[in-house]
This record gives sequence, structure tokens and C-alpha cells, in this order.
Amino acid sequence: MDRTPSTPIRLTDAALTFLGEYHLGTLTTLRKNGTPHVVAVGFTWDQEHGLARVITNGSSQKALNAERGGYGAVSQVDGPRWMTSKAPPGSSPTPSPSPTPWPATRPGTASPG
Repeated sequence: MDRTPSTPIRLTDAALTFLGEYHLGTLTTLRKNGTPHVVAVGFTWDQEHGLARVITNGSSQKALNAERGGYGAVSQVDGPRWMTSKAPPGSSPTPSPSPTPWPATRPGTASPG
């Protein structure tokens, strides 16, 4: 599978405000057979490291998909405002539930207000 180039991004103040608000989001990863696995998630944003952290445990489908590599997307929507961050997932070996870091690259837009 070809990879989309990964370029770290700086988010606007409006985007950072949006990411700081609590909204349920979605995480999309690819199963072993290539079909999408989409699940509702809560996540936190780490601007310093450019990561979205999704809480999961090592036996979940999203964690298994993250360990296998490929690409994933974390999305958050609130009315007309939305943000999607796409990148290769990482995983953390800390005990479950563990935050799984998703580097942020090429996001969608978060419209102010």
C-alpha cells in the first residue's frame, strides 16, 4: 500500500478551540481484509506532539488494526464544524485502557463558530 506523505501541521486557533471541546468522534481504520472499521470514540488532542490520542485496549479491533499499520482517520463533527486527521496509527504498550497516538496530518477544516 502506498502511503500518503506525512507532513506535520500547525492548527489555527479556531481548530484548537474546536479540538479542546468535548465531542464524540469517529475512528476509521482498515481491517485485515481492507474493509473500513469505523467506531465512535472519544479522543484528546496533543498539539505539542501533533497527536490525537484514542482510548482503547489491546484486544479491540481498532487496536489490532493500529498495530498492523496502514492508515487511520480520526474525525470530529459538530454541526457545520468538522475536523479529520489522517495518518499512520501508532500504539502504546501501556496497560489498558491505553491511549493510542494518531499523528495529525492534512486535517480537514474546523470552521469558527
